[in-house]
Amino acid sequence: DIERGLIKHLWVYDRSRLFRDETDSSLFRKDYLDKFGVQFYGGELGNLVNFDSLEEKLSYDIISKLQQYENEKRSHKSKQGKRHLLRQGLDNRWYGGSVLYGYKSENGILSIDDDMSKWVVWIFNAILDGVTTTEIKNELDRKGVTPPRTRSGLWNLGTIQKILANRSYIGERSFYDKELDETFTYSIDPLISRSTFLKVRKEIDKRQKLKDNNKKHFTLFGDYMECECGQKYGSEIKKGKRKTGEEYNTQIYYCPSKNRRWKYGQKSNCPNTRSMNIPKTDEYLLDHIQTIVSNSHLLKERFKTDVLSTKFERDKDLTKQEKRLSAKCKTLVRRQEQTYENIIVMETDLLQ
Repeated sequence: DIERGLIKHLWVYDRSRLFRDETDSSLFRKDYLDKFGVQFYGGELGNLVNFDSLEEKLSYDIISKLQQYENEKRSHKSKQGKRHLLRQGLDNRWYGGSVLYGYKSENGILSIDDDMSKWVVWIFNAILDGVTTTEIKNELDRKGVTPPRTRSGLWNLGTIQKILANRSYIGERSFYDKELDETFTYSIDPLISRSTFLKVRKEIDKRQKLKDNNKKHFTLFGDYMECECGQKYGSEIKKGKRKTGEEYNTQIYYCPSKNRRWKYGQKSNCPNTRSMNIPKTDEYLLDHIQTIVSNSHLLKERFKTDVLSTKFERDKDLTKQEKRLSAKCKTLVRRQEQTYENIIVMETDLLQ
């Protein structure tokens, strides 16, 4: 905005919060304030700093260096205190940053938050019940559960996956000190038993193995079909020319149980010996699903209930947000009017 010419006056209440480094402060003065002719004001009273004066320019640089020293000193004391507490191995301590979801911090002491912790337990149990992370996200959004650190008010799949992989929920907490290159460990009150956590990790690893990330082609129903032997269906697409010059295009769904067991010298117990043509199967399933959905009163009612209830909840949230923004707008307009009045009084005083 300074480069665009939109800002010609800059007031910094506390200069130590503008830059923590003397070099950055000096470069900002040369490359922005001096170069673009910006008036700089500092302190509680907003005193103008005259950079045309060598004394004031020197004073600006000296103050920046002193504030850098104060910041570094304060940071050093904070780190020393944190390391002292970490070496003592005190339990249920919080050492800054965002508080772990499911807990609350009071005076640096962690305790379990009753409202959030029940949802952490529910997320872990839902995985063991066969629920996917996408379904967990949708359920949390429908229930109106407030997620950690999000502006949209909706849960992210990444947040849920991090919760499921976080060993802090079984009481194992660690802190890595970059300067010392040392990891400190301490304990907090667990939300999840160790056996539950290990079962969940095993289940997630199992799902990752079943998920074929190396697929070379997309199929419409390949991820949803399961053979009667319990194995997920695979797909095979081959295109090319035979030696006779005849072109071929093979597209089939098949049970890969025999191929996988053959690798390990095992005999397959799958009774399915037939494959299915992909285009014909997709066409049949689409028509069948469309017929069922269009004739199902249960699905229609469920859709209405889910969608409308979510819509009503969002409408309520929007109404609350609108009221809050309206009140904020009125406050800003009132402040603006007060500012105009103050300017008029000041100009009158100056004229008198």
